[in-house]
This record gives sequence, structure tokens and C-alpha cells, in this order.
Amino acid sequence: MIKTIVVDDENLVRQGIIYLLKKYYYIELVAEAASVKEAAALINKHKPDLVLLDIQLKDGTGFDLLKKLNHIPQIIFVTAFNTYAIQAIKVGALDYILKPLDERELAIAIKKLQESKENQAPEQFLEAAKYYTGKKEKMVLRNAEGIHMVRFEDIMYCVGDGGYTYFKLKEDKTIVVSKSIGEYENILKDHFIMRCHQSYLVNTNEVIKMTKQNNLLLHNGASIPVSVRRKEAVLAALL
Repeated sequence: MIKTIVVDDENLVRQGIIYLLKKYYYIELVAEAASVKEAAALINKHKPDLVLLDIQLKDGTGFDLLKKLNHIPQIIFVTAFNTYAIQAIKVGALDYILKPLDERELAIAIKKLQESKENQAPEQFLEAAKYYTGKKEKMVLRNAEGIHMVRFEDIMYCVGDGGYTYFKLKEDKTIVVSKSIGEYENILKDHFIMRCHQSYLVNTNEVIKMTKQNNLLLHNGASIPVSVRRKEAVLAALL
């Protein structure tokens, strides 16, 4: 059974989510809550596997709630706002679904949980939440292997391949996540990592040379292409 808590300050919305969970999925509903304060107490008490969480609550936000937890479950944000997706990525959320809730999207999110439950310890989410709410030198990358806390300075470059992004790190390490490279551009731009090509983000602190062929040579020996339309912006960042 997947122990679950539903958090939303609108009772009708909570009941609608609960109805769908009971109807379609192997879910054990252990509690429901309408506020940050109430939800924090219930989550710390019951230690659920999953929380379906609204972002705007009557006494704070879903992100405020994460700061109050000593147990971090898998999180599916269910919200009417589309402006918090980047924050959701940073805390390693399982999924981010817009209201009105689409049953198909919920089914996909639950399937992700079922597939990855054994690989992702709750402690990893606690660390992810701490990094988001406090330290800014790291970001969270989530994949089937687990939750990875990655230092921005360790990212050499990123390669986009359809709906996947390959993070190339120092010490010849690669982490693959199932999100497009465009979703990470805004997150990384404040950490000297910029778009240099349709398929590449590069850490400008790692560049040692720009060739006549418009390639960036990095400290680790990698050669990264620069598109014509991005060349001027890249040069400005390097200089």
C-alpha cells in the first residue's frame, strides 16, 4: 500500500482528489489536511510515502511546509498556478499537475512512484528540501536511480536529447534526467551556466578557449558547439 496524505485548503478539491485515488489506485489514505501547520504535524506523525500537495495554502505555501518536515515523502504538487514548476524541480518533486486535476496525468505520476519507490529513500527528499530552502550552491536532480544533490560548480555542461538532459559533471560523471534541457536553462543561468546552442548549456567558468570554428574548449577536454545566433551572447559572458 502507498500511504498517502492529501493537502489542500479547499475541501471540495481534497475530496475530489481522494475520490480519484481510492477509485483508481492502490492507495492507503492516512490523513488529509488544509493548512501548513496541520499538514506538517500529520506528515511527521504518519510518515507517508506520498503527499499530494497544493502550493497556495491558507497559512503559507507547500514550500513552507517542506521546511517544517523531518520526514520528506514523495511529493506531487497539484495546483492552479503554473509559475512554480522550477521550484518544484529544485525540491525533487515527483510531478507537478495543474488544476483541474486530469486523471491521466495523475495516473502517470502514480506510475512513476510505483516504478521508483524502492530506489528513492525519504531521507534523500529531506536533503533536497534543505538544499532548496537554504543552501543555494546545489541543485536537485531526480531520476530512476534516486535523488542527486549536485553542486552547480561541478556541472561542466548539459546536453539535451529530446525529453532527456545529460548533466556532464566533473570527474567524468554523467546524470541523465527525463526533462528537456529548456527546463533547466532558467535554473542554471544564475550560476554561470548558459545556453550556447539549441542542445547545450555550458559552464562559462570551465571554458579555456573559443575556437575559430565556434567551439568552446573546456578544462576537461570537451568541445562544445556554439550556434551562430548565440555567439555574441556567449562572447559577452566570457569576456
